Amino acid sequence: MPEFISMLNNTNLHIAGKGWLFLTKIGRDAIPALVPVLSSTNDLARALAVAALGEIGADARPLIPKIQSMLSDHTHYVRLNAAVTLGKLGDDPGRYVPVLVDCTHQGD
Repeated sequence: MPEFISMLNNTNLHIAGKGWLFLTKIGRDAIPALVPVLSSTNDLARALAVAALGEIGADARPLIPKIQSMLSDHTHYVRLNAAVTLGKLGDDPGRYVPVLVDCTHQGD
């Protein structure tokens, strides 16, 4: 699994996207490997890791507090993916809908 995690850090979007796809297919067993990526300095890796958790689903619910903290990330697409993931995990819409609305007005 480390090879798929390292793919998330690749600057080639095609390779990073394949890593995301593989990790979502692995499912809940990928969660422990994804957790450290949520704090990565690589914006794309953080965005893909949080999106993967949304695809994995209910098994990622214990990470809702960490994902909520990502709603204030400095990167627009990390905030967006965190908000979408919280929606998929059944979090309170009052937490993430304002971020979704704000992201529609962002240009980065």
